[in-house]
Amino acid sequence: MGLIPHQTPVIPVVSWHEQVESLAKIETGTMKKIILTIIIVLVIQALALFIFIFSGAYNVSTSNHDSGFVNWWLATSATRSVKHHARGIRVPQLDNPAMVQEGFKHFNEMCVECHGAPGKPPGEIAKGLWPPAPDLSMAASDWTPAQLFWITKNGIKFSAMPGWGTTHSDEKIWAMTAFIEKLSKLSAADYHQMETNTVGGEPSHEH
Repeated sequence: MGLIPHQTPVIPVVSWHEQVESLAKIETGTMKKIILTIIIVLVIQALALFIFIFSGAYNVSTSNHDSGFVNWWLATSATRSVKHHARGIRVPQLDNPAMVQEGFKHFNEMCVECHGAPGKPPGEIAKGLWPPAPDLSMAASDWTPAQLFWITKNGIKFSAMPGWGTTHSDEKIWAMTAFIEKLSKLSAADYHQMETNTVGGEPSHEH
């Protein structure tokens, strides 16, 4: 019985270039799968959002107060938007007493019902607002005069704050801004005195 000669196994030699091509094919296939997965997830999310919107399930009433995150998102977006769009607004002198008194007349007729004033609580309409109208004697300090002017002129979407720029000139809106700047320093007696100082005791609102 003859001996079978020992045979050394032949190991195929793969060049460096072939190895790189092989790895590239694997990575390309993996990347395609990842991209396809992302696309599928996005399509499912878009479809779910579409169904949710048209189902009418979301309660749009003002009695439905959203979650803390939603409120934070809306408030932060509004704040950043106001600060961005108010850039570059040139602020006039706001310490003219006649200008402040003129601003008071507009504020007293148009703003007190929702925002209230020193010694004057907001009216019934304010109780049904969401988000609630802020007390400007406190909240005004959070904004610069340019930002207050922009808000008063343009309003805020998805709130009850109207844009008075459609019915009032910039001069009148600056007058309101001048008064709001002084509001935090007024007592109830001061506010009442300003009402008394207004011609006839009852301001006549002219656009």
